[in-house]
Amino acid sequence: MSIKRKLYNDIMEEFAKCDNEDCVQHDIHPEIDIMYNSINIFLGQRGSGKTFNGFNIAALISRIPTKYHLFVFVSNNPNDETFRKFKPLVKIPSVLISYQESESFMTELIEYKQAYDKIKFKKLEGRLTDECKKDILSHLYINDFHNPSLHTLILYDDALEVFKKPNAKEFRYLLENRHTRSTYILNIQDWKGISPQLKANIDSVWMFGGYPRNRYCYIFNQLSSPMDRDEIYEVYKNLNKREALIFSNKSSGTVIKQLLENGETYEIFNNT
Repeated sequence: MSIKRKLYNDIMEEFAKCDNEDCVQHDIHPEIDIMYNSINIFLGQRGSGKTFNGFNIAALISRIPTKYHLFVFVSNNPNDETFRKFKPLVKIPSVLISYQESESFMTELIEYKQAYDKIKFKKLEGRLTDECKKDILSHLYINDFHNPSLHTLILYDDALEVFKKPNAKEFRYLLENRHTRSTYILNIQDWKGISPQLKANIDSVWMFGGYPRNRYCYIFNQLSSPMDRDEIYEVYKNLNKREALIFSNKSSGTVIKQLLENGETYEIFNNT
């Protein structure tokens, strides 16, 4: 085989891996307000329920047929109460890792997902040794090779830890999340801590109640929302600390919803 022909075949193989819905953003379920392969910012003051709502999404996702194989919670609190209480309610494998462990964990997870993709693409399941098969399945927290592809849900409890290291692999993984089929929820208190590079790739912002008007205006002005800032503020100012406005950017337009404390959401704007 000529060098050109081999290169062509390699290129076609790589493009075929991502020439499907799994490598683009798409809806998970009508009742779930994040998408596959998305970056979602949960922005709120301490005690606003950011982590609670992240776990609530994980529990919802685990109760319907989805492509998610694993829920990863990154926190420096090994005894996190929310994780302990929610774990029985999340019906997919769940792991808690520290920020010190997170980069190596994510790197290894991505490598094993790539191996899984290659096995599925080339239909190699029947050619694996038992030892190799066991190794791959255990590292991916799955029982078999049934799923065509694997998506991972990742929740960072204090995402500013990641933003402090913009040259680290972990930060790069955020920007490459569609290639690794990863959905991120990033909990933060201060919008200013997010780099411009990441802001350009955010798919939804959940702005919890309690911010003063000047802080609200600062954040809203960077969301590129087609709605009038003051009109939306009339809704925002009546939210309590554990309620939020959800600004979702989709390829077809913008959707704004109000999240109530009981977890219900309702739409207040949609130009998709």
